[in-house]
Amino acid sequence: MKFSLRNSSSGGTVGLDIDGRYLAAAQVESGRVVLGASSELPAGLVADGEVVNRDGLAEALKVAESMR
Repeated sequence: MKFSLRNSSSGGTVGLDIDGRYLAAAQVESGRVVLGASSELPAGLVADGEVVNRDGLAEALKVAESMR
């Protein structure tokens, strides 16, 4: 099953948790988690709960999405 962060009417709902060290995502359909993934984030993207490197975080999200 492909994990996608793009807008899709049939892919369920995707939730993201981004903190200073990790990115975690879960895809939920009909109230059940059908797919989950996490990856370590490079240092310097998020500090004190705030995104400090928008371009770097965007790239990290693209890389995480491409991992299957």
